[in-house]
Amino acid sequence: MSPMDSVRYHAELLQTGLVAIDPHTGEVKCWNGGLDFNYFHFDHVLSRRSIGSTAKPFLYTIAMEQKGIKPCQEFKDTLYTIMPGEGDFKNKEPWQPTNATNLNTLLMYNLYHGLLYSKNTITVRLLKEIGSVKPLIDMWDKMGIPKDERLTGGRLAVPDLPSIALGAVDITLLQLTSAYTTFANEGKYAKPILVKSIKDKAGKVIYQATTQANQVIQPLYNAIMLDMLQNNETGAFSMHLKSPNGGKTGTTDDQCDGWYIGLTPNLVVGIWTGGDEKWIRFLRDDVGQGYFTARPVFEKMIKMLENDTIGIYDVRSSFATPPDGFKELTDCSKKKTEKIPEIAHRSQLPGDGH
Repeated sequence: MSPMDSVRYHAELLQTGLVAIDPHTGEVKCWNGGLDFNYFHFDHVLSRRSIGSTAKPFLYTIAMEQKGIKPCQEFKDTLYTIMPGEGDFKNKEPWQPTNATNLNTLLMYNLYHGLLYSKNTITVRLLKEIGSVKPLIDMWDKMGIPKDERLTGGRLAVPDLPSIALGAVDITLLQLTSAYTTFANEGKYAKPILVKSIKDKAGKVIYQATTQANQVIQPLYNAIMLDMLQNNETGAFSMHLKSPNGGKTGTTDDQCDGWYIGLTPNLVVGIWTGGDEKWIRFLRDDVGQGYFTARPVFEKMIKMLENDTIGIYDVRSSFATPPDGFKELTDCSKKKTEKIPEIAHRSQLPGDGH
């Protein structure tokens, strides 16, 4: 191979970062920074990328918890605009994002379907109801994504702009996955633990990690969001796992990054896929989505764990029982297996919003 052939070959390899965390203790169970350390030394668990639609469950939760939006409440899939000076937003120009497919169905979506089909329009509508991105920034700050964290050059990793609701932030896979553990832990965020204990040469424990957890989301609304995440993986979109599971895909502009954050009762797994450089990307949305690039990694990993025989994974575990009021709020006439007619579109797969 010529030097150019070698560069082209290695650039075409799809990189993957994966981290798995026990949501109850914060213990990091698996950390895979890339394909092969012999050839690729860049750790994609700690690399910073835009997170796409994996940001949406947090905003949905805020809309329900802080603004009283009901999960069965419906909104039209049409363009919405946030104007300069509107609410407490800081955008200097009109902001009117489209759906990933540039298609507005004009159909009505409850929050279950809005998240299932990852509608950017519905997310913007909810953001207008909230009137500010500050609640989202504050929530992330409590989940290990600091509001004052700055990148090289001084730019904020999480800027005070409405676009962060659609994932325009520069954070790590570790930070994002750790934040998602809150949904699998009854609304409590547990800080990640990388070193559980240290012993000296005599066997004496000289360091013992302790779980640091704090309540970030009210249990009722956390249970509703967990139900929405599980609804994303039911019916025609089921991975047919033995374990209860849910998750959210994400794809960034131009298919540069594919994401999937998957939840089981005792393990939350975050997967990023893409190229070492952002210019390495898929040219078509129907193959470059996180649904196709990252989600299958979670499916294969959990199936391997379910078939494991040495007891490192409990396939019989279940999510916590939802608190009182859950059934009344989630009794929607159009959720779960009843799909919206647009599913006939090949391009309209669950979670394809960018």
